[in-house]
Amino acid sequence: TATNLNIERSKIKPMPTVGVPSQYSVTTIMGKKNRATTAASKAGGSYSEVIMGCPRGMGWIDPGHTAFILDQNQSVRIWDLDSKTVSAPYTFGSTSSVPWKGAYKDGLIYFADKASGSVYTFDVSSHTATSVRSGYSGKSPVDVKFDPEGNAYLAVWDNYAIYRFDGGDFSAEPSATYSFSSKRPMSMAFDPYGDMIVTTNGGQVIRVNTASGEQEVIAGTLGANTMADGTSGQPRTAKFSNNLNAIAITSGGVIYIGDHYRLRKIVPGPTGYVDAVVSTVAGSSQASARSETDGVGTAAT
Repeated sequence: TATNLNIERSKIKPMPTVGVPSQYSVTTIMGKKNRATTAASKAGGSYSEVIMGCPRGMGWIDPGHTAFILDQNQSVRIWDLDSKTVSAPYTFGSTSSVPWKGAYKDGLIYFADKASGSVYTFDVSSHTATSVRSGYSGKSPVDVKFDPEGNAYLAVWDNYAIYRFDGGDFSAEPSATYSFSSKRPMSMAFDPYGDMIVTTNGGQVIRVNTASGEQEVIAGTLGANTMADGTSGQPRTAKFSNNLNAIAITSGGVIYIGDHYRLRKIVPGPTGYVDAVVSTVAGSSQASARSETDGVGTAAT
């Protein structure tokens, strides 16, 4: 049963997180201070030549070598880390299209178009985009992710829900719906134990067992809309803003969250997420410090 599974899971100690630094050095590697407002005004090229829009999502194509960037205003871009270049924008949809977040699988980038209410695929070889699901107009789809078995998950902001599509088939009806009551899902990722970790606009981070549908808050105080690391070993006392727009999880189970103007980290404790520690590793403590200054830890803005 789901209850027994959680009891057994609670006995499993997370993988070691030795060597995880407490703060990080923030360095600008590409882009200019004044962002481009349209796809036509962006530019590709070497790091010093690239003109970005407002990057909303990234993901690996070939880890360590090639990545994709979902750049606001109708753009998908390819980042070649070996040659230190970024492609010019590959446009799709209408000029009002706003790609948000997505994932790469089998030659295709799957991503949510928040403005048109659609899911697109982008073929990395032919550089063509195709709408594979629509009908969420005004509902704000914001993220697409895959579990280890290849099932796809679509987070839809205004529906307060995440939908599962077995086998990644967006032409079929969802096989499951995970509802979040008064909290809107913003981003999601899978941890080493197979659970989906979801950030919400309620300032909480939630673990979802996709088999049973069971949910558990692992960090954050509901509706705090401020930033505080909380009591060590008590992750639910931590406070997050309502803008938890990005998440990434290491193979050791360490969770990184883009929290408005800061980067937060959740490190599992001896018994997992129950006694995890939440810390701020980069970014200003002042939400009003909307500037771009490189630095170490909270000295960066």
